[in-house]
Amino acid sequence: ATACFICTPGGYCPRGAVAPRLCEAGSYSGASGNANASDCVDCPAGRRNTDPGTAAALHADPSCEPGPAGMYSDAIGSSDLSSWVVCPAGRYSPPDRDDVSDRCLPCRAGRFNADNGTDNRTDATLHAECEVCSVGLYAAQAGSVECSACASGKYLPYDSKTSDQEHDQETDCIPCSPGRVSAAGSASCTECGPGTFANMTASSCESCTSGTYSSTSGASACQPCSPG
Repeated sequence: ATACFICTPGGYCPRGAVAPRLCEAGSYSGASGNANASDCVDCPAGRRNTDPGTAAALHADPSCEPGPAGMYSDAIGSSDLSSWVVCPAGRYSPPDRDDVSDRCLPCRAGRFNADNGTDNRTDATLHAECEVCSVGLYAAQAGSVECSACASGKYLPYDSKTSDQEHDQETDCIPCSPGRVSAAGSASCTECGPGTFANMTASSCESCTSGTYSSTSGASACQPCSPG
């Protein structure tokens, strides 16, 4: 040979080669766009390259793409989806992740994901994001598979689709005021009617006992009958 050739990004030149070679599926070359690679590098865990070596430009760094949203893979050199699995319950993998999708992220407090993450590729979209807790519910722990209900006698009226920070701890639940009651997981409290009463954190109104009465709604206690 009268001259040496320079390998371009996406190709490699092993010792003794008479012509540049293209990287195969699951690999790339030319870190940060540099040339002169003597070998290709496997795609890191969480990324893949499906091209079988049709064009060097398809294998230039960074050419390995993240996997589908809702899935992850810890295998290196992925050329297809055979090593990718759906995220488990309580976790997700969004479509816009900048880092390598070799693991799933836990749902943030105030959100949950109840899907069990069985390896059904049609269910992967269920793990692209976590759902927000609804009114009357909260999730205090990251990675929750369900939301917890506010205790009876408390309520949580805020719409978590607007602000999930209002649903990320038990203290977000608000005690009913005296004379009002609520069942577990309520978005509001109900006022006790005449003849009944309720102290704070009650789940139901109680009837006034003999010798007492309540003539108005929202009573926190019954009054004793007047003499006579």
